[in-house]
Order: sequence, then structure tokens, then C-alpha cells
Amino acid sequence: MNALPHSGGGSALPLAQAALSYINARLALVPVARQEKKPNFRLLTKNPKTGKFEWSHLQKTPADTTTVSKWLNADPGTNIGIICGKPSGDL
Repeated sequence: MNALPHSGGGSALPLAQAALSYINARLALVPVARQEKKPNFRLLTKNPKTGKFEWSHLQKTPADTTTVSKWLNADPGTNIGIICGKPSGDL
């Protein structure tokens, strides 16, 4: 992986680079709402059974560069969180 495409503002480039480093370190990521400590649910997949936006699937299948790039392009103000515990090697 050499690059994480991102078309957002200048401040997001360091975030994209950090996200790439996290992915390369095999850390499980989740989009985090700006100035919040909760997931950015509007960027997540809706569970057809419950109708709720969920991030639990990211614990089993970590986001790849394509997914993270989509998050950053859809909402340049989003942040990236690391899912601690087993999904990120017991971090």
C-alpha cells in the first residue's frame, strides 16, 4: 500500500497518512464524528435487520484503504478511531 487517496481539504492529508500507517500496523479503524468520541454513523453500513448503523463488523473485518478513503472523501471532517482490544492485536 503506497497511498490512501483523499480529495478533501489540506488538513485531512496527515489524517489519511496516519490512517494508512494504522492500517499497515493491522489496527482496526472506525470513522469518528468530528469533535466527538462516538462513531460517525452516517458513514457506516446500515444493518438491514435492525435498521441501525453499525460498526461491529469492523471488529471482525478491519477497514481497508478503499473503505477509509471513502470515509474521508464522504466527510472530510471525520476523524479516525482505533478499535482497541482483540481487533487491533490486543492494543
